[in-house]
Amino acid sequence: MFNLFSKSFDPSTDLVDLTGKVIIVTGGKLSPVGLVIGYGTVKHLARKGAKVYLGAHNEQRGKDAIERLKKDDISPGEVIWFPCDITSPSLTKTAAEEFLNLEDRLDVLIHTLSFGCLVCSLTLHLSSHFSVFQFTKSLLPLLKRTSKEPGTDVRVVTLSSAPHYTNGATTNPKLEINTIEDYKADYGPNDTFSGNLARYSLAKLSVSLCIRRLQRELKSSGVPIICMSIHPGFVNTFAHRLPYPRLAAWLLPLIASNTDVGAYNSCFAAASPRFKPVGKVMEGTWWSKPWSLLRNDLEESVWRVTEGYLVDTGL
Repeated sequence: MFNLFSKSFDPSTDLVDLTGKVIIVTGGKLSPVGLVIGYGTVKHLARKGAKVYLGAHNEQRGKDAIERLKKDDISPGEVIWFPCDITSPSLTKTAAEEFLNLEDRLDVLIHTLSFGCLVCSLTLHLSSHFSVFQFTKSLLPLLKRTSKEPGTDVRVVTLSSAPHYTNGATTNPKLEINTIEDYKADYGPNDTFSGNLARYSLAKLSVSLCIRRLQRELKSSGVPIICMSIHPGFVNTFAHRLPYPRLAAWLLPLIASNTDVGAYNSCFAAASPRFKPVGKVMEGTWWSKPWSLLRNDLEESVWRVTEGYLVDTGL
């Protein structure tokens, strides 16, 4: 009910024909407790004719997702399991290099890391941010090459989340990220909801700032690629992680979208023709009200620290 396009957007009619297009969606596997936003994203895009690589580090869950997608009827598109572990920048670099041997084009790259990943360690959250950056950077030459072909509409989409607009850790006007050590500040105990939410918010903020910085760089170079960071809405991907999960599983559907509808915004960002007329407004990020996304100095410093960390680790 909180999705920006949940009432007016229908992926079966409001997406362009994607026949001949190649798309990567990371995070599309089945989780141990059900569907995820990435699964719905893969399904909607494949139904429009795309060849979709479903990125998942767990082969069995990835292939289980594909079998379920076949039962959901994804024709006329095609879905292929693609080994991709976003918990490690080095592994994502290897995955990107392997993809370059599989395809000679890439039209859309979508990173789907949802709220269901909230209850994780700081290391995992930050590794996810650095991995998203590394994976995108490694595939950028192919994205650029594809964008030069006639009739292409190349896009990079990352899933962000509203908490980084409201969480105290990331809305603090004194927040500074000048070294990798700044990411290791004390945000509370690892085993508390508030501590994990702060870490999650910091990772999502970093992803959003870097995608906006990438958009600036591409635009200044005249590269016609649209990059954006989107909020999927309030989607039920985390009931099983809350206290009293059975009660949460019953109550959340009353106020939250299911993962099928939760994929609408990522699909709109990836392949809706309605995006083009307002692209200049939406490029880089959809939501620009939070102070943190208006701070160019923070954007530059997060980009610099992220690049520096990857270089220092040999990437």
